Amino acid sequence: MPKRWFVLCLSLFLCLLLLSPLPSIKPIPRRLYDVIRSGSAALDLPCDCDSGRPVDGAVPSTCSARATSRGPGQRVVSYSLFGSARNNGRATGRFEGLFAENAENIKARYPGWTMRVYTNYKPEIPEQREWMCGMQCNHSHVDFCLVDRLPGLGNITGLQNQGRMWRFLPGMDPLVDVFLSRDSDSLILDRERAAVQEWLDSDFMFHIMRDHPGHYAYILAGLWGAKPHMDRELMANLTRRMLFHTESKHRKTFDQEVLRRVLWPATKDRMMAHDSYYCTNPNFRGPTYRPFPTRIEGRLFVSYGPRFANTKRNNRKCPAKCRPPDHQDWELC
Repeated sequence: MPKRWFVLCLSLFLCLLLLSPLPSIKPIPRRLYDVIRSGSAALDLPCDCDSGRPVDGAVPSTCSARATSRGPGQRVVSYSLFGSARNNGRATGRFEGLFAENAENIKARYPGWTMRVYTNYKPEIPEQREWMCGMQCNHSHVDFCLVDRLPGLGNITGLQNQGRMWRFLPGMDPLVDVFLSRDSDSLILDRERAAVQEWLDSDFMFHIMRDHPGHYAYILAGLWGAKPHMDRELMANLTRRMLFHTESKHRKTFDQEVLRRVLWPATKDRMMAHDSYYCTNPNFRGPTYRPFPTRIEGRLFVSYGPRFANTKRNNRKCPAKCRPPDHQDWELC
């Protein structure tokens, strides 16, 4: 008897289920299938050009599934891009406008490197998704890292809402061997590339540059780099400490203050510095200093960008000790 009742109830349930109207189900766009199979559909930027890209990896990137697909040993030029409510969630043209040009500059001057953009732009907003997908699809070496949904990290904006700090995050990505932190409104120049190459060829883990009288800072947030592969535990710990740092959070120079307080004391003895003006300054003792290997061209100092186009050219002579020994005639370095 109990078995008969069970069969009858099951039959009635199935009849009701079949007669009930089906809910409306929206089809999943084909371009998302590969990401969904990876288990990170909500973490990635859905662009048509990524359809079919393999994303499985034994070790995931903390940026995106697209970044994971590049595998280990990545070399990254890292940027922050953050919008504001005053501009409909977009950054101003000064900051957004140079990304396409710098993508080409990176491709030419850092072949094989990836350009990473850590951003609070949202793919759910069509205008923002269109711009980001345009960048990724037109430049195969560009990855966007969505800071409100980073793989393994989640939404970091509650922990660190200062967008300038996000570009330091490659320091805790297990797939990144080398990264450079750069400003979104500065250009990548040959002078920078030559200095970076000297550092890459060295055994120093960290690198900084100062190339203008106005670069009076321990570490400029857009002119430093690191080789995490040399000591991943150290690099990850320093990155975490910088992200957790909240003192002076609302100052414009917050990112450089954090670098001074956290990174500088822990790394200055493992650091190469290219410096045109402060190579003998006692406040900046610690790193091993080098002159820039190429002569400055016009006003094109490292970190130059269009914002300096209408400013007066720097004519201050650099100290003789900051010039190459065999080029003491380079008075402007």
